[in-house]
Amino acid sequence: MMWRVVVAILALAVAGCLALTPDRAHASQVGCGDTITADTTLHKDLVNCPKTTAS
Repeated sequence: MMWRVVVAILALAVAGCLALTPDRAHASQVGCGDTITADTTLHKDLVNCPKTTAS
């Protein structure tokens, strides 16, 4: 009987921890020429991008 109380308390503790963790941002792919307007961490180099010339 006591183990059910312990399990219930642990389940509530885990649920509380999950509720308090921030949601991760939805990842989207960044490509050559894209404008980034938010804090961004790139996990790969952008390669084979066409060269641009300043107008």
